[in-house]
Amino acid sequence: MTLQERIQRAITNQRAVRFRFLTPQEQALVPQSDRIVMDGGYPEAERKRLYLNTTSEDGIVCFRIHANDRFLELRHQNILGSLMSLSISRDSIGDILPRQQVFFVTSEIADEIRQSFRQIDRVTITLEEIDGAMIQPEQEYKSLTAIVPSMRLDNVVAKMTKTSRNLVQEWILAEQIHVNHFVVTKATKQITENDIVSIRHHGRFIIDDTSSRTKKGKIVINYRKFV
Repeated sequence: MTLQERIQRAITNQRAVRFRFLTPQEQALVPQSDRIVMDGGYPEAERKRLYLNTTSEDGIVCFRIHANDRFLELRHQNILGSLMSLSISRDSIGDILPRQQVFFVTSEIADEIRQSFRQIDRVTITLEEIDGAMIQPEQEYKSLTAIVPSMRLDNVVAKMTKTSRNLVQEWILAEQIHVNHFVVTKATKQITENDIVSIRHHGRFIIDDTSSRTKKGKIVINYRKFV
């Protein structure tokens, strides 16, 4: 049964349901309904739980990791890997923010985390439960500008990555480019303001403004590259 079918069945049956964390791709498929609440535990969350016919209260727990910095560098990969080594499913884990030393999980597995999560990369850690709503992730980005003849995907990506359109078209065919979290397979796709463009090995970009034009009528793009 697909996610949409599960949601529709719960709506039809008027059941109170708490889904685990959804990816941005899955969230984009959720139907509009005043019975649905989406929450990831803090304001800028990417992965979010879906609550149907119920509130999001007590559905997510946030933990802060404490460890000796001399022996352990916290990274998304080693935090996630250590959690999943406890046989915890990926959709029970929300966002992981290494710089803030925090991660989010469903409340259903919080006790297991408290009891079993003791090491990362063989370094002993301790956990502190905190109010995730107070977390303000520090997104680092560069503000940049590019000039393109049109807002075709291949034009925009070529300028942002300083490469050729031919190479960009190869990336598109290899399904290495996502727009708003979905794979794009057509170079002619039109990019618009607020679009999020993710390129494998090149990072994530957000298109902020496309309203300016040069004297020759080309489009001036103001965008951010996350670093």
